[in-house]
Amino acid sequence: MQRTILTIIMALITAIVAVMFILLNLSIDAIFAIITSGNVKAEMMNVLAPLFAEVITPFTEVSNGIYTPLAVLGITGFIAGLISKSGTRVLVSIVALLVIFFLGFIVLNGLGPLEVETFKNVALGMKADLTISFFVLFMSGVIGASFTTEGY
Repeated sequence: MQRTILTIIMALITAIVAVMFILLNLSIDAIFAIITSGNVKAEMMNVLAPLFAEVITPFTEVSNGIYTPLAVLGITGFIAGLISKSGTRVLVSIVALLVIFFLGFIVLNGLGPLEVETFKNVALGMKADLTISFFVLFMSGVIGASFTTEGY
């Protein structure tokens, strides 16, 4: 259980850091400026809203010629697999990560009230994006887990 929680935390940190530096073009100075600003909550909302939007919509981004979200998802899944050492732990971790990404996307982009109907309607509109996100995370996670699987 601890390894699964650690996997989720480390994969989430990996995805956030990768998107902040690569997709959003933030520098360390810009991140420190956000942290030391007077209104940290509003600044973080401005940074995290596009962050979750980039990660959870890889199909849409690829359609627009931006392939970086696929790479970020692949790296995140691979690191999750390396830490988890098991395909079943990877599956649990990836599902938890997708739920976190999806909820972050809905909440931070203000797509509606936090109700089951809102989640269902948004998810149905993003079927391709969610499916690709899951498979990229899971397949790269299984590859990472195969490297560190312990033989018993």
